[in-house]
Amino acid sequence: MAVTYPFSKRFTDFPQLFFGLLVAPACLIGGARFDVSPFISKTCEQRSTNWLRCYSFSIEPEEIPLVLMFVANIVWATLYETIYSFADIADDAAAGVRTITLSIRDHAKLVLAILSFLFISLLISVGITANYGIGYYMTTVLITSAMLAVQITQIDLENPGSCLWWFGHGTKYLGAAFLSGIVAEYLIRAHVLF
Repeated sequence: MAVTYPFSKRFTDFPQLFFGLLVAPACLIGGARFDVSPFISKTCEQRSTNWLRCYSFSIEPEEIPLVLMFVANIVWATLYETIYSFADIADDAAAGVRTITLSIRDHAKLVLAILSFLFISLLISVGITANYGIGYYMTTVLITSAMLAVQITQIDLENPGSCLWWFGHGTKYLGAAFLSGIVAEYLIRAHVLF
């Protein structure tokens, strides 16, 4: 799939969404490490010869947060890739490269706000379905929400330097806030904290 990403700009208007679909499976890989995967049947025998029975899509209740996190990561990657693409929107237009940024140019901040709202809503849904506590909501949800609000209001989408700064630094800080709540929740559940 990674090999096809560069071609998504030639054949679709949504390379940012394609990028999100490319990076989000890391959630599923991490979940599989802890035997939480919507693609591996719980009833599959260890040495079954019928692999189709072992690998089918069905969601168990404990897998719902993982699937929601997967979708949240698609939205987040689409969001920050859209910000990045505004840095070279003039070059894309001149080269005839297809991108969502050319279509949303006049309403970009609204679209970024909608993506941010969707992302935060998915993070809240993850917290609810996983029964996460205050550590998750205070950092992953609250700080991430505040950072996205600042990012959308402060970014100058007409200035490539601003887009690159918010893509690089803003995404790094937002990712740290996003991850810190999950780590805090893990440490609380492992009785390392509190």
